[in-house]
Amino acid sequence: MAQSDDKQKAVTAFSITSQTCTTALNALASPLSLSSSHFTDTPSSTSPPPPLETLRKDLLSILQMVSHSVTKLALVLKPSGPPAYSASVPVLTELTSQISDLAGCTGTFGLYRATYGEYLVKEVTQLVEDVVYNTRSLLQAYLHLASDSTGRRVSAPRVPGDLMNGEELFIGSSQDEYLKMTGTIHEVIDGATGAPPPPSSKSSKSAGKNKATLSGLSKDNAEAVQKLWTIDGGSLRDGVRELKEMIEDYNDHDADEDFGGEEDEDDGWAELGLGTAKLKKEEVDRAKSSRC
Repeated sequence: MAQSDDKQKAVTAFSITSQTCTTALNALASPLSLSSSHFTDTPSSTSPPPPLETLRKDLLSILQMVSHSVTKLALVLKPSGPPAYSASVPVLTELTSQISDLAGCTGTFGLYRATYGEYLVKEVTQLVEDVVYNTRSLLQAYLHLASDSTGRRVSAPRVPGDLMNGEELFIGSSQDEYLKMTGTIHEVIDGATGAPPPPSSKSSKSAGKNKATLSGLSKDNAEAVQKLWTIDGGSLRDGVRELKEMIEDYNDHDADEDFGGEEDEDDGWAELGLGTAKLKKEEVDRAKSSRC
């Protein structure tokens, strides 16, 4: 009977923490609501913003506490043995508070966006969204395990940097799924704090999509912009290379015409309505003048 009561208390605690995650995600999706919600107080026009170094340190500290909490849950609720439901309730209470603090800290970044910088605030918001989303997915998995149900669907682990919602993960008879979700949260947080990923990590490539996982969370807006250049630099270099090739193709084609060259070869794209793009002379001149 006591075990049943403990289990019911744990299920209730899971639901409360999961709802807190949902509320936090809604607030993060609407930055203006952070100032009017219970997560943080609206600063007065005369109140100075907290020092960036202090605020950043607070954020990373809360993230580490979240990481420790999900580890505790994995230890006390492991499906391979009798779950200690009574021990999970205080951990869930802590996690609920940590998620609220995480949203509040992120809200402070947003409220002083002009001071801290647009790109740093975006990086922080994306990072926290990833952590909260995956935490909610983990809680949903535990809820289904606690209800002894199989073949249910819950929210899928969120790939760092992916803002898509509504995906689902099939939770069948496997009781190891919660470990994968826990590992996803650890990886995102370790990336933000600068901790090296474990050698056996399978999702390290996807973690690179999150700007906060590139050498840790940015220290300031300038570093956040540098990360964007690092991420987008490859695409930019590809674009420059393709532009150069198009100019060279135009010059070669022009030379062929001067010497009575043959018509262009059929590259097969025409059948799909995607003929090879060719620059006009004025476009080539403009491209040449704009190249560095």
